[in-house]
Amino acid sequence: MLFNSFTYAIFLIIIFGTYWLLPNKWRNYFLLLSSYFFYGTWKIEGLLLLLGFSIVNWLLGLLLNSFHGRKRKGILGIGIFLNIAILCVFKYYNFFLDNIDFLWDKHHWLFADFKIFLPLGISFFVFEAISFLVDTYKGENTLTDFQSFALYISFFPHLIAGPIVRVKQLGPQLITDKRFSLAALLTGLDLLCIGAFKKVVLADNLASFVEASFKTSHSSAWDIWITGGLFSMQIYLDFAGYTDMARGSAKLLGYDLPINFDFPYVSRSIGEFWRRWHITLSNWLRDYLYIPLGGNRAGQNRTYINLIITMSLGGLWHGAGWTYIIWGFYQGVALVVHRPGFLTNSEKNGVINC
Repeated sequence: MLFNSFTYAIFLIIIFGTYWLLPNKWRNYFLLLSSYFFYGTWKIEGLLLLLGFSIVNWLLGLLLNSFHGRKRKGILGIGIFLNIAILCVFKYYNFFLDNIDFLWDKHHWLFADFKIFLPLGISFFVFEAISFLVDTYKGENTLTDFQSFALYISFFPHLIAGPIVRVKQLGPQLITDKRFSLAALLTGLDLLCIGAFKKVVLADNLASFVEASFKTSHSSAWDIWITGGLFSMQIYLDFAGYTDMARGSAKLLGYDLPINFDFPYVSRSIGEFWRRWHITLSNWLRDYLYIPLGGNRAGQNRTYINLIITMSLGGLWHGAGWTYIIWGFYQGVALVVHRPGFLTNSEKNGVINC
């Protein structure tokens, strides 16, 4: 059920009307069932996975609150490992097989014919579950019941394509009674209309032109540059439009989701770009990967390595392919080169000798 479909419009109208007619105590239960219905329309196996995934992570959260010291840290490690393992199996299994096939005939491998489906939004809800476990470990989790946690993971506006939401962002909203607001309604409708315009009118039409242009075998260098620029705009408008529609849908129900794009193409540096592009992913990678790796606390060379590792894995998060990894690696190198003092230090160390 795509946000830019007529089916979703009907679904949202029904959810909106029913939600505000229900007493406060039943609204979250209704949203949880509605979110499961939303996800289940895609694939019932995916819904069962999402439900089991939520149960496992909730139990891990309970264990984190039940132990202290080294046992608690061990539970956190197990939880993070399980979530990453789930992501790897469902998203990267076929990528792994393709690489095995390149090096060695995969038909001789035991699980070569084993088929695994790719659950929608798994990259998003796995990252949200990891942040839940880490924040619970830090004592920053405000969710005290499974129903609220399950809704945090499966809330349909952010379930499929983000933004990536933290417990401390959505948790307090889940346990607060909502009152209907005309201002919130108008803001939500505004975001939905702006998002639909970006996605349907601009991005989808650009996509048709870009696809046809890329298929043309007689393009000039000028044509390729123009097509590349339009493709960049298409990607931005598609993703930003979908995010605006997600935020608008949530706002209609009294929830605020974080801004995910802040005019990234006006950035004056690659660092500023990543503070404006897919903001919730950038913040997640910073807080749950870059800083735990050491961030910029262990000297400049280690900082450069941490940046490249973080962005390379961020590239892999976007898709299962070497092109994504290379793209992420390139972004990491660009961040390193544009760090203040990099060129000066490189000249001092003899790395750059002009």
